[in-house]
Amino acid sequence: MKTILTIIFSLACIIGAAQEKIIYVVFTDCDQDNPGISNLPPSNDYNSNKFRCPIHFFRPRNPKVNFYRTYYYSNPVDCPDNPIIYKPVRFLETVDYLDWDKETIEMSYKQLVSMINEINTHDTIYFIDRAEIKDGMMTLYPVKEAKSLF
Repeated sequence: MKTILTIIFSLACIIGAAQEKIIYVVFTDCDQDNPGISNLPPSNDYNSNKFRCPIHFFRPRNPKVNFYRTYYYSNPVDCPDNPIIYKPVRFLETVDYLDWDKETIEMSYKQLVSMINEINTHDTIYFIDRAEIKDGMMTLYPVKEAKSLF
């Protein structure tokens, strides 16, 4: 009996550990001079043989403390499909999410770096721009941080 319980407990732990960690970051697009996240307009000049849709760039920043980062969404054809997702706004009532506009308003450089590092521990990061919410539907971009190879 102990062996069966141990096996069941072990399987439950493995299944729990295998669940994907997802974070949703909600923000309001703002201009380059203010703290926040900029949703840079995608270029429609992209190689459709290499990408399924245009690449999107997002810039979390706070010029007051000299904090700048870049995240991007891309969907290359030689990788598994990673589409942009559309969900009703009420979806946010069912998940925990980070409201960038409220959470980061008075943060220092170190606090922002710490937050970004925590965000990057998630398997999937979705950026949601309030400015793109239309007719009760929002756009979820699965993003990754752009990091230098040097």
